[in-house]
Amino acid sequence: DATRSASNQMARRLLATNVTSVAADVKFALDQADPVLEQLRALADPARPIDDVLVRIHDLVVGRPGVAYASISFPDGTFRGAYLDTGARVAVQESKLSGSGTDVRRFTVDRGALVPLRRETTDYDPRRRGFYQLAEKTAARAWTEPYTFFASHETGITCTEPVYGAGDAGEPGPTGSAGSAGHALRAVLTVDFDVGALSRYVAQPALDQARSIVYTRGGIVLAYPAADKLALPANDQLLRHEDLRDPALEALFASDQPSELRLFELTASDGTYLAAVAPVGGHRAGVAVPLDWYVATIVPTRTLLGPTHALERSSVIASGGALAVAVGLALVLA
Repeated sequence: DATRSASNQMARRLLATNVTSVAADVKFALDQADPVLEQLRALADPARPIDDVLVRIHDLVVGRPGVAYASISFPDGTFRGAYLDTGARVAVQESKLSGSGTDVRRFTVDRGALVPLRRETTDYDPRRRGFYQLAEKTAARAWTEPYTFFASHETGITCTEPVYGAGDAGEPGPTGSAGSAGHALRAVLTVDFDVGALSRYVAQPALDQARSIVYTRGGIVLAYPAADKLALPANDQLLRHEDLRDPALEALFASDQPSELRLFELTASDGTYLAAVAPVGGHRAGVAVPLDWYVATIVPTRTLLGPTHALERSSVIASGGALAVAVGLALVLA
């Protein structure tokens, strides 16, 4: 009984430590939007040479945990950005609206120079996307609700910020603040986080068979370690926990979501699990409106307490054998 209690307490401490560490990692990743947006603001000039701007945005994205895209959109529909391409390589692009569609030019960056990758025509117009409209509406830095990205169709979220230019009087306008009369919108900046990038950053927990998931209160999945389960049809469908077909997650979402760190046991169709859930939202990247997100680490009970249960069975067998020998000897001596 003492061994069982000690093992249970140790397992819960390990689980709490793991989920706290994952939550800190996710918060760190999301807060990367703040310095990236600060740097993008200096590049929000359509007259600036494309070579200089795209290389600088490329450098901002390289090595940023969880960041999938950084971009600058202008009121005429011009779009400049850097993004994670296949194989985690960072590519860059510029798109301009034309009479026949949106002309997109994509490049890689090699030793500080642009190398043409491909050219294509799409119907992409940043002004029709939710992040641009949210920036116009709030006139301040804000987080979007989860949505599907234009090209990859992956679920993600965006930290967006408007930049205002000179007013009618020729004076500089406020940056990222409510655009007062005479201050025109000069650009919209974004830093994007998608499921793929966040999932690669949320590393597999040190505990065997454990997995961590980042999700919203509404059940939208933002990070999950099993990358092979994240692919969805290209139909702009948000990734929900039902799509992962994980019995442990079904049991998790059937329970109430806590307002602070909580450890509890889950009973699923494939066994019992220990779960730790912690809020991971709050005020991220300097945005006034807090996020309502969570991170959970789930591990099968047999993984953490299996050795203890095996010890219990061995002890019972050994004790039973010893008792049988003692009774036998007692009978002989009697």
